[in-house]
Amino acid sequence: LAQATLVHGICSRFPSRSSSSLPRPPHSAAMVERLAYRRHSRYNTKSNKVRLLRTPGGRLTSLVVKKKAKGPACGDCGKRIIGVPALRPQEYRRLKKRERRGNRAYGGAGWGQGVGGPGGGD
Repeated sequence: LAQATLVHGICSRFPSRSSSSLPRPPHSAAMVERLAYRRHSRYNTKSNKVRLLRTPGGRLTSLVVKKKAKGPACGDCGKRIIGVPALRPQEYRRLKKRERRGNRAYGGAGWGQGVGGPGGGD
């Protein structure tokens, strides 16, 4: 292995390309520090997803990501119901009743073509 010589505080093995007098290490890629899970489970399960967040102070913390909701679907054809928000069950409880269902026939439980109404069906 080649020995690095130190001359006047500058390492000859890694010559700096910029005008700064400090030498650059060979692997100067930004390293991400490891973060521990801060909640109930310490494994990478589907209910324990986190993403890294840099705070305004420059620290890295973990932000817990919520699960994506699929939203209600028609009971017969399985298509998503238009006009009803796709939320998690706990968030539906916070909505008003008129916001939880579509403002039309079958009100959020199905739709005309899927249930065999006037638009068609089976």
